[in-house]
Amino acid sequence: MRKYIKEQCIEALKILDEAFWEIKRNLDSADQTAALQLLGDCQESAVTVGNMIEEAEGEGTKVVSLLEEYCEQLWSFSQDINNLADISRYENDLHSILERVREQIINHIPTGREIVFLPYKAAMWDSLETVWRKVDREADVTTIVMPVPYFDKNSDGSLREMHYEGDMFPAEVPVTDYKSYSLEEKHPEAIYIHNPYDGMNYVTGIHPDFYSSRIKNFTDELVYIPYFVLDEVSPDNKSACEGIKHFVTVPGVIHSHKVIVQSEAMRQ
Repeated sequence: MRKYIKEQCIEALKILDEAFWEIKRNLDSADQTAALQLLGDCQESAVTVGNMIEEAEGEGTKVVSLLEEYCEQLWSFSQDINNLADISRYENDLHSILERVREQIINHIPTGREIVFLPYKAAMWDSLETVWRKVDREADVTTIVMPVPYFDKNSDGSLREMHYEGDMFPAEVPVTDYKSYSLEEKHPEAIYIHNPYDGMNYVTGIHPDFYSSRIKNFTDELVYIPYFVLDEVSPDNKSACEGIKHFVTVPGVIHSHKVIVQSEAMRQ
C-alpha cells in the first residue's frame, strides 16, 4: 500500500475514534437525531477506508474484515440507541476494533512508494535516467515516467506551438500519458523534475499545470536535478557565484524540497 494512502487511512481511524465523543455528547443532550447521523457518517467513512484498502491490497484482507465488524457494531448501536442506559460496552468494543485495524495497517500491510519523473525534452532524459533506473529496481517502488508538454514562446512571452515528446523516449522506458495520471489525486511520494523555470524561460515553457510552484503541493518531496553541468565555482569566489546566480534563483530551486547538484562546491 502506498505510504500516502496508509497515512490517509490512519488519519481516518483517528477521526472515527474521536467521533464517538461527539456521539456521546449528543446523547447526553438527548439529541438522538444528531447521534444517529454521526453513526451513519462513521459507517460511510469506515466503508471508504475499506474500499481504499481493497483497491490497494485486493479483497479478503483481515483489516477489511475488522472494518466490516466495526460497521456491524455501529448498526447494532443505532438499533439499541433508544434503550441504552450505558454505552460503555459499545464505546470499548468500537475503540478496540479501531485499534486492531490500526495495528493491522501499520504492521501487516507493506508500505510502498510511487515516484514520478517529469521530463519534457527527450534529449534531456539522461539527467533523470540514472536515478530512474536505480529506484525502478527497488521492490517497494512504482515508478512513473510522464513526459510533459512544452511550448515555444513569442517575444512577448505568450505561448505558441505545443510540443510533446512522449513517443521519443527509449523503448525500454514505459511512458505514461500526462492526461491519464493526476498528480493531485495520486499524490506520489516523490516527483523529479529537470525543468526549473516555470514561466521564466523566454524561449520555451512547460505546460503551466506542471510548474514547480503548483506540483510541490502534490507530493511529499519535489526533487530538481539540473539537465546541465556548469563550470566548477569556488564558494569563496564571489564574482563567480554572482555569475551563476540566475541558475540558483529559478522557481524549481526555490520550490523543491531537494536539489541534486554536480559537486560539493556547487552545493555550497
